[in-house]
Amino acid sequence: MNYRPVDASGVAIPTTGLTSPSNNEITKRKVNVTFDTVSKDHDGTATNTKINAAVSAADAAVLNLDRAGLANASNKLTNLTATGTAPNITSTYGKRDHGQFTADPNVVRNAVGAVVPDGKTVQYAGLRAAMNTTLGSDAWEL
Repeated sequence: MNYRPVDASGVAIPTTGLTSPSNNEITKRKVNVTFDTVSKDHDGTATNTKINAAVSAADAAVLNLDRAGLANASNKLTNLTATGTAPNITSTYGKRDHGQFTADPNVVRNAVGAVVPDGKTVQYAGLRAAMNTTLGSDAWEL
């Protein structure tokens, strides 16, 4: 058993003698979270503050059963942003090389000095912790 059953008042229910075909284990639901394309004016920092996470309509329907209003009508996750109380999702512009991410605020330029569109990688962190805090469990696989 990978959870603790409780009654309506929060008192633990004894599990001695409880059996089920799945051994009373909750299977984590896979949730595919996507983020909007981002851009920003150069300000000397690698921080991305435009964090807009979304899920499919099917995932939004299930998430809203666990936490009403977590996903809005456009399937955007409304309580998982870069503002509010910790933990939050954070995001940084940078470069990925051989699996390693390095924050980098500078634009990427080609050999003639022109800016390379979409020349940066954007890394997001804290999504799992934000979902676990908001939903009160870690029953989600991202």
